[in-house]
Amino acid sequence: MFCMKCGKENLQNARFCEHCGENMSAGGQGITESLQARASGLITSATEPITIALSFYIGLSGLVYWLMGASLWLLATSVGFVGTMDIPRELLGRVATQGASAAAWFMLIAICAQIFGAFFLSCAYGLWRHRQWARRLGLVLMIILVLLTFLGLGFYERVTGPIFIVTTLSAVVDALIIFWLLHPVTKEALHTHE
Repeated sequence: MFCMKCGKENLQNARFCEHCGENMSAGGQGITESLQARASGLITSATEPITIALSFYIGLSGLVYWLMGASLWLLATSVGFVGTMDIPRELLGRVATQGASAAAWFMLIAICAQIFGAFFLSCAYGLWRHRQWARRLGLVLMIILVLLTFLGLGFYERVTGPIFIVTTLSAVVDALIIFWLLHPVTKEALHTHE
């Protein structure tokens, strides 16, 4: 229990403050709840800029994935594409097998990218609104993204130079986001708004 006059902590059932002598018998329980509410407000305000930046980053990523999926879908369904392209081994890596059509692979990748983008956009909205489910969804998405990044680097032997640097930097940023979402302060800040 804290004293309303001096703000110092006292024993739970103390009638008078041992530091300043203030009568603490009236309203003592409300003081403890008031300080807890103020502390949770400080946690939320401390994490607010990071939450806004993270919401923007995840939302932008979601928009990019969704647009990438839409453009791949258009590419796969455009006139003449199905019959004129062989398996694009450079684009699809070792995943493409003999006899698979390029259009089918592009459509599959397009659908996955659009679903991934929709989840990213949902996560960005949830983080913006300080929802605990968005923190969990963000963790899952970022872990999948880091795994896909390293899987992609493993499939392409010729990823060097600027593409390798940007891909590695992206994985590091995603790993930092994972650590931030796992941090107890983030859990508490998002929990106060649930």
